[in-house]
Amino acid sequence: MRGEWWIDEHGSALFADGDQSEMDHEGYVTERLTREILEVFEEDHDGDLGLLSGWKAELVKWFKREEGKDFSGDDLGLWDAVVRVVTPHFGSLERAKEAVAIADARGRDARDYAIHTWGWIRVAGTAVQMHHLDSGTLAMLSRGLQDAADPDDEENPEETYYLETMQPSRVYPRVPLADILAGKLSAVFRHADRGYGFGGVGRRDGGGLEGGGAQEWHLAATCVSLGNEYGYEIIRYLVEHSRKITFKSFVRAVGSGARAEMEAGFIEGQRLKDHWAYGYRKSRLPSGTPVYYVAWSGVEHIFTPGGELSKQKEGRLAKEWMRGGAVDGVGPGVPGSGLIWVGAIALGAWLLLRRKTS
Repeated sequence: MRGEWWIDEHGSALFADGDQSEMDHEGYVTERLTREILEVFEEDHDGDLGLLSGWKAELVKWFKREEGKDFSGDDLGLWDAVVRVVTPHFGSLERAKEAVAIADARGRDARDYAIHTWGWIRVAGTAVQMHHLDSGTLAMLSRGLQDAADPDDEENPEETYYLETMQPSRVYPRVPLADILAGKLSAVFRHADRGYGFGGVGRRDGGGLEGGGAQEWHLAATCVSLGNEYGYEIIRYLVEHSRKITFKSFVRAVGSGARAEMEAGFIEGQRLKDHWAYGYRKSRLPSGTPVYYVAWSGVEHIFTPGGELSKQKEGRLAKEWMRGGAVDGVGPGVPGSGLIWVGAIALGAWLLLRRKTS
């Protein structure tokens, strides 16, 4: 499989590689939600819809015409009114708020929303993310992969896929394509590894911080599961405070369970040449908690002691750091506090020496 795709609830494949087309994974979700919302208001819509905010003028006119209310210059009031009108369509106030926010590229990760709410399946190369795995979703995945397949490409009978489910949090490394296309659910289940999946915490034989301690390490999150609210800031902090390590050093640190996963195809599989850039890093969270992470298929997979990671806490600290405030003695692009103290001591010594000699 080449490129990135959505497989919708009908088993149809939607090309979603933003590097090669105008629509990426998020774009499909925001456009569908925008369309649903506009249909509630009975607004005519053709072609590319874009974000919901692009229809603000039409929505203002609707409320002025239908309810006699003028929301010109009152965006907050407008969106509250939109949520009120579309709530019956989405079934609840909270669902309506979420849909309106995502339709305008705000709030929850659009990809996570599509997987959880619509049951869509995200495909990126041979990596697959889905809500759950049963005979129905496996059949949907099979139809989608066949729909997306290039007829000019020869089918590789040894090709394997990496499946990740949300409920329950689980992965299925190296699932043969033949088993997926044949709908062999029992054969796919045999590949389950219950230790991973959508930021889940599973059982692992972890090593210590440097591989010698008793502390267990688990997969705490990915950049996808962190979401839009804090994900960017946390990932930027991790990247800017990281250093490269070898695969052996990574495995020695996080434990043998991770190595078994990677040798099964998570990182070091035979199709490595077909995947995106990857690498192993040691870093820390804004709170100072040590972490190891792997950048694989453009997604950072973050391991922490015990699998603990508070998105709110780390996100708040990371945002403070990005605003220029020091977190753990370090600001963005600013040397660490150790160097500052060295400079201060050197300056004090120079001033003292000058005073004595004058």
